[in-house]
Amino acid sequence: MPASSQTMPALPPNRRGIVGQWFALIGALIAIAVIVALIVTWPDHGDSSPQASGQTPAPAKQGGKTPATAAAVKP
Repeated sequence: MPASSQTMPALPPNRRGIVGQWFALIGALIAIAVIVALIVTWPDHGDSSPQASGQTPAPAKQGGKTPATAAAVKP
């Protein structure tokens, strides 16, 4: 038997590999976007940040009728 060399036939472009690479790229970009969104929106509970305003909120008015209910009650 003569020794013969076998070669691989020419293969067409691998479409599944290209699609898989695109899915991997899109998945990585989504993961990075989620991480950035979490970092930006993460609540800061540290004492190092200054307060937005040094004023305390005004207390709510107690008693009395609201203008809408007072006008509706008048005969």
